[in-house]
Amino acid sequence: MALEFTRALALSALVLLASGCKFALINVEGGYSQSLSTNRDCRGSDVCIFEITDDTFSETWTAIPDPLWEFVRWSDGTDFVCANSTIPTCTVSSVGTTGNALAESIIASDKTYYAMPIFQLIAAVPITDTVTLQGVEWAQPALFTNLTWDEIDAVCPGGVCNGNLNGFIMDGWTFANLNDVFPVFNFYIGVNALTPTQLTALAALGTLDAMWAAGWQQTYFSPSDGIVGRVRDVSGTEHYTLGGQEETSIPPFGLVDFFIALELPDAPGSAGTGAWFYRIP
Repeated sequence: MALEFTRALALSALVLLASGCKFALINVEGGYSQSLSTNRDCRGSDVCIFEITDDTFSETWTAIPDPLWEFVRWSDGTDFVCANSTIPTCTVSSVGTTGNALAESIIASDKTYYAMPIFQLIAAVPITDTVTLQGVEWAQPALFTNLTWDEIDAVCPGGVCNGNLNGFIMDGWTFANLNDVFPVFNFYIGVNALTPTQLTALAALGTLDAMWAAGWQQTYFSPSDGIVGRVRDVSGTEHYTLGGQEETSIPPFGLVDFFIALELPDAPGSAGTGAWFYRIP
């Protein structure tokens, strides 16, 4: 199979391609199209053009919305595939067309077919899933998964937030640093195990692990077994994450270990990596 993948800024670029049936995937604001093969993703304000010359082309794209956006449907129109489908996936395939005169004539032509996902902006909402400790209100870190440090910093430069993240209104909230979060852990541990000048591994505290696990899990971890949150602090070109994780299941609660890790600022957050935000009520 001969496959030509060209990124262009306008559909007029189609005329520059060699003869052959073409598929143009149009990417618009609010998300991108992720390919099942992983090498035909279409991102940015691009028109991603593929040439189909035989019966071996097959790809499935999934419409992935950006934070604060949601997928609505695939666009309709003349020669648009997956038209009006509200299913996020769209498959284009020429497999099995050998011997089909009509299909073979289309593949041999310079005809172009299209697909375009449509996204819409989601209205941001206030943060209501919070915990108040010693006069400070904390947002659940798990509300802010799948974000990079850079994306958070763009809304909360220097810590003070102004804008939206993951569909939540962040005005009035502060992106915490390590020293801000240490008292949260110390509250449950019962001693100042974590201080600005010394990080004491919780494993060295022995039975204190089990003693503070119950309150910690009921407040922050239920029903999951742990959370990791990004903080503002930097170390060279990397940024800190801070969390607690259940390591051993000992009824009624397991042991909870404290840990600090470093990540690059443009590393995408995972389903288990959130961020720490607080405000003074």
